[in-house]
Amino acid sequence: DKTVESSTTYLYVDGELVAQDDVGVMAPHQTNTEFFEYTWRLSGKEDEIKVVADGDNSVDEENEDNNEKIEYVTATQTGQPDLVIADIFIGGDHVYYRIQNTGEATANTSTTTLTINGEIVATNTEEEIPPGEMLTRSFTYTWTPLAENETRIVTVTADAANTVDESDENNNQRTETFAETGTPSTATGDIDLVILDIFLSGNQINYRIQNLGSEQVMSSTTYIYVNDELVGVDQVGVMAGGQTNTEGFDYPWQSLREGDIIKIVADGPNNIQETDELNNEKTYIVS
Repeated sequence: DKTVESSTTYLYVDGELVAQDDVGVMAPHQTNTEFFEYTWRLSGKEDEIKVVADGDNSVDEENEDNNEKIEYVTATQTGQPDLVIADIFIGGDHVYYRIQNTGEATANTSTTTLTINGEIVATNTEEEIPPGEMLTRSFTYTWTPLAENETRIVTVTADAANTVDESDENNNQRTETFAETGTPSTATGDIDLVILDIFLSGNQINYRIQNLGSEQVMSSTTYIYVNDELVGVDQVGVMAGGQTNTEGFDYPWQSLREGDIIKIVADGPNNIQETDELNNEKTYIVS
């Protein structure tokens, strides 16, 4: 019989708190229709949905035992999955790839293969991938430095065993060519690479890199991490002493959540002997 100034409703899916909703003033006996900002994953399995009024127990109520309601829901899928390889990159002695389900349904367990110069050298098993989700993974395969004038043709194939019924069966492969250019991979002298700032625009993670030293660096490799997971590598060209470059890396950062951490590391593989080896990193917290 009293007005409630405000309250917070909690949403749980299979026992995990996934969203909250702030409810405004409610007069006695008033009924509101509210909703949660939450992206539903269509798993095809039965899920427990629990909604709890006054989830943080901040309202002193006459009855504290009737705030919950539980429903069991089975969400059925429409459409089909579609697995694609969004990127291939080398990090240290590992071959990395990004696999994405661009379809409208969950992709069941599948197999991804790594082929180098026509020979399959490694295989991964992928767990279920929901619609829209992208994963960065690496193969159990040791990548060795390219010899002089060597070229390697690297192909990664999603759903290599063709066990997933997809909306497009012709876009599972991605091929990249890695070649030794003859440019020295190491450098010494008065060189000092730093990341000045990080910013997001379009579908790219962008950053500004500067050579604080006085000597030219022929090339360098930047590593991009999300929540301490290596998600990409960016090759930076010649930089004179004092030069600043603005670089960009294709990545669907819109899928990141508040609090996720992007870290960019200049000279990620530590190939360059710098005057200061402790200032190569910069982080950005998604807000």
